[in-house]
Amino acid sequence: MDLIIVESPHKAQTINKILGSGYTVKASVGHIRDLSPKELNVDLETLKPKYSIIPDKHKIIGELKKASEKAGSVIIASDPDREGEAIGWHLTKALNLKNYKRAEFHEITEKGIKDGLKHLRTLDMNLVSAQEARRVLDRLIGYGLSPDLRKAINDAKSAGRVQTAALRIIVEREKEIKNFIPEDRYGVELNLEQNGNKFIATVVRKDGEEKNTLTEIKDKSLAEKIVGYLQGKPADIINITHKDIKRNPPAPFTTSTYQQAVNSMLGISGEEAMKIAQKLYEEGYITYMRTDSVRLSDEAIGMAKGYIISKFGDKYFENRVYKNKDGSQDAHEAIRPADVNKFINGLSEDELKVYNLILNRFIASQMSSAIYDQTVITVKSGGVIAEAHASVMKFKGYKSVYNDEEKDDENVLAGIEKGKVKMLSVNVKNWKTKPPARFTESSIIKELEDKGIGRPSTYAQTVKNLKMRAYKGKDGKIVKIEPYYIAIKEKKIIPTELGIKAVEYLVGKFDKLFDVNYTALMEEKLDEIAKGKLTYKDVVKEIYDNLKNHNIDFTFGDYIPSPKQIEYAERVAKERGVALPECYKTNGRICSEFIENNKSVPKASEKQIELAEKLAKEQCLSLPEGYKENIEICSKFIDKAFKTQPAYRPSEKQIAFAEKLSEEKGLKLPKGYKENAKVCKEFIDKAMKKKRKNNN
Repeated sequence: MDLIIVESPHKAQTINKILGSGYTVKASVGHIRDLSPKELNVDLETLKPKYSIIPDKHKIIGELKKASEKAGSVIIASDPDREGEAIGWHLTKALNLKNYKRAEFHEITEKGIKDGLKHLRTLDMNLVSAQEARRVLDRLIGYGLSPDLRKAINDAKSAGRVQTAALRIIVEREKEIKNFIPEDRYGVELNLEQNGNKFIATVVRKDGEEKNTLTEIKDKSLAEKIVGYLQGKPADIINITHKDIKRNPPAPFTTSTYQQAVNSMLGISGEEAMKIAQKLYEEGYITYMRTDSVRLSDEAIGMAKGYIISKFGDKYFENRVYKNKDGSQDAHEAIRPADVNKFINGLSEDELKVYNLILNRFIASQMSSAIYDQTVITVKSGGVIAEAHASVMKFKGYKSVYNDEEKDDENVLAGIEKGKVKMLSVNVKNWKTKPPARFTESSIIKELEDKGIGRPSTYAQTVKNLKMRAYKGKDGKIVKIEPYYIAIKEKKIIPTELGIKAVEYLVGKFDKLFDVNYTALMEEKLDEIAKGKLTYKDVVKEIYDNLKNHNIDFTFGDYIPSPKQIEYAERVAKERGVALPECYKTNGRICSEFIENNKSVPKASEKQIELAEKLAKEQCLSLPEGYKENIEICSKFIDKAFKTQPAYRPSEKQIAFAEKLSEEKGLKLPKGYKENAKVCKEFIDKAMKKKRKNNN
């Protein structure tokens, strides 16, 4: 029996159902080896990484080893991308595999699995090297610069190759907005009427000019002069043109355009969008979701054609081939449904919305253009030309299934003819210039892609790292989340004060490292490794030498913490009631990690404190240190006290009252009512409730 190893347990279950007997399918549950976070783990002489088993993966590795020893052959079927290739390579090392093959499953369907098993290959070491280079560069930059940043700005946690470049773009946009000075602009509008049909035309130019020079006037006096000139002047419609305008459908989704659309159209974050796509892929609903290609297979186009013709008719289908962006890896098709006729079952509301968006975008990509009738009415008054524009949909085309605009502006100009037109009024229209818009999650992803920073599969994680900071309790559980380098308000990204300070410090000291063009160049070089045109050593050494030129200390954590950090750590330890780690006064990394994991937990409420003190008194318990300052400590004490609370005796008054109620109501006293206050109280509550009911 052959063993197939995939990343996800969910995917393993789906494939097991498809293949049945003959194969055992098991999951690695993601990466099994990585660079330990406790040290740099890069040999600065050879620049090679030092991997170790991820602590919670030893059991999984043991199970996979046993399964591989029993298997006839082993097939590595981790996700079909660089990360998946690297996971596959780490599996071969951890499991000591000698004879194995690599399979790519681009869709988790019977056809997709069988196609993958027909085309087995060896691991692509160029892809492995590219992923390894990315991991090492991220480690060198992150671990080299983060301690420096933490020393300079106490609350700043980390710097990163892509993260800081992205934050720089956001901060620079915010500065543009704050430094922007609005300016007044003016236009002139004619309110016109012909045969009872009213419409507005805007002055665009002087008669005889070709360019529209009067649509945006800076000088108010000029606009007013035009209004004065036109007062009482006759007006004529000198031309009416009609033109068909085509709006072509968008290409099927890539990872980047998928995240943008899901965020802007459904309000779902990039991180959540990728989780949903992963599930849809693993359950066989869509093709692989990490792709930079807009290519569709002939089979997919044929599937779309059948769907479109059956639902809308022949004239709605148009075979379209889309061109990939320069530098696209084109390793997989665009994101699309695996089968448009597949029965949808068991999806949540958001998952169903996302699936339908993918389906409709795919179908729209092979549909006819939407056609609009565009009307332009040209009006002459004196020596001035004005225009009125209207657009009416003639043929919906792809918009029958996918509307990629917030709204289609339709302005109908019916019943208008050449000839005289009555001028009802002439007005100056005033508006102010606007600053550039703040980024949304959707638009920052587009900006990063346009500038070549990072890769689509990393965008969601990049935004998440900038957006959230989690604080953990003693048990490792997250007890608080707050904005970090950016905050999101009304869907707009706003850098926090901490984010602005971090960028100013890092760019001031390491400008080139976080230059947008330099960051994009690093991405291009990683792509060149994947293509076999550059080697791991070529790229990593060049960038490492650049880092050394900036005098970056790679000893990671051996810096002395500032007096403020030490004082802060001691205050946090006292407030949280936790012990300070060894070397917190001599090791900046240890001091910083302690603060990060233990700071700022909310205080207990007055009611919680009161309840804790009451339970402590009743049960003769010692109150824990910090129970007033730390909600977590207080809550745990209360929970524990309730669980261990002994069955104490009721008072004589309670017993007498229970017996009185029993006699009055003819109710049987419960067993243990004299020994257990809880039992006694429950009986009294029940009897009193019955008494009130009878009185009513």
